[in-house]
Amino acid sequence: MNYKPKKVELYQDLTFSKDEKCFKNESLTIYKNTVSPKDMDPKKENYLVCKEFKGWANCKPFTGTGIPTGKPKLLAPTDFLIPKGAYLFVQGLQPKEESEQNLIFAEAAEALHLESLWQEIRLDNCVYMRKLKENGKILFQLFRKII
Repeated sequence: MNYKPKKVELYQDLTFSKDEKCFKNESLTIYKNTVSPKDMDPKKENYLVCKEFKGWANCKPFTGTGIPTGKPKLLAPTDFLIPKGAYLFVQGLQPKEESEQNLIFAEAAEALHLESLWQEIRLDNCVYMRKLKENGKILFQLFRKII
């Protein structure tokens, strides 16, 4: 797949919670990137290591119909956020076949890394993977904070 990383500015924190009552159409998992800018031949599996699920977004009380109501219930000790700021960002469709997902995610993470080298941008090693369910498909987005 050919990914086109973009710079994006988050103007507010994106918040997530592991509260089981959350509306589950959006989730966050974080990874660590262990590939150094000096690595000349990195392994694809090193772009996304130490996987850790952080929760669902827009944690609001919801009705039995699944429609969120009220204000977000944050921040409990188990809640997490993607801080506002400048990021290098890429997105794509998550394959339905689980066996293909790791390769697709690694290719997207590699595209972020290579773009940062090309643009001479320093990135934080934390990789945020946000997934959004919409119209029966799952879109994934990778964010790495520009430092």
